[in-house]
Amino acid sequence: MTDFIKKLEEEFNTQIIYSKDHIWENYYDVDKDGKIITLFLRYVDLNKLDVLLPIAESLVNLAVIDCKIKTLRGLKSFTRLEALSLRLNNLHSSTMGYLRHLKNLKKLDLRGTNLKDTSHVSSLTNLEMLFIGGNSQIRDNIKSIIGKFNTETRLSATNKELYPNHFGQLKIDNPTNSYFNLNKLEFINKIRQDLFPYTSAEGGIEKIQLQNAIQELEVTNGKGTFKINKNEW
Repeated sequence: MTDFIKKLEEEFNTQIIYSKDHIWENYYDVDKDGKIITLFLRYVDLNKLDVLLPIAESLVNLAVIDCKIKTLRGLKSFTRLEALSLRLNNLHSSTMGYLRHLKNLKKLDLRGTNLKDTSHVSSLTNLEMLFIGGNSQIRDNIKSIIGKFNTETRLSATNKELYPNHFGQLKIDNPTNSYFNLNKLEFINKIRQDLFPYTSAEGGIEKIQLQNAIQELEVTNGKGTFKINKNEW
């Protein structure tokens, strides 16, 4: 373990594992010279990227998921980055201009950041993969419904009587939610785009799991109320 990783663990009271393979825990990887090239962090309250400046020049892959990042000012020092995940950080569009320094970036994940202006991404000429949109609240609510209905033995007699067809209800009443103003078809397409490409371990929802658990989902949002049959996903 490098001294820098030890310092991070102590400062933020977390554990960061060494791993050559991608795992859904906080981990890091090094090159043959012992320099950190990959750092994957979740739920670590970094607040700003400046904390990582000591390893900025060596990092190739960086994920800071739900790490309370608000500004990207420090990105100008991360010039080797090829993959960057900023998922679930409350970023302001005014800070997106710092992305222009990442000339080698190939993969960028902005899901759950609520960013609407992605014009700065156009300066990333080597970008191959861009993930935007998504909403953790929608994902978590749907997972909650799945958890309630995915096993017959978990349904109480009362629930079986109330929900004979494994019927789930999803209410979206926050106008800032990216699913608030979608009609039925738009809602389905957005779920397909935001959640279906990813496994549960990757923060998504597996289509077959949703279909097996919920026969029909009733959605209420700014467009009204509509029902989605399992075969419509």
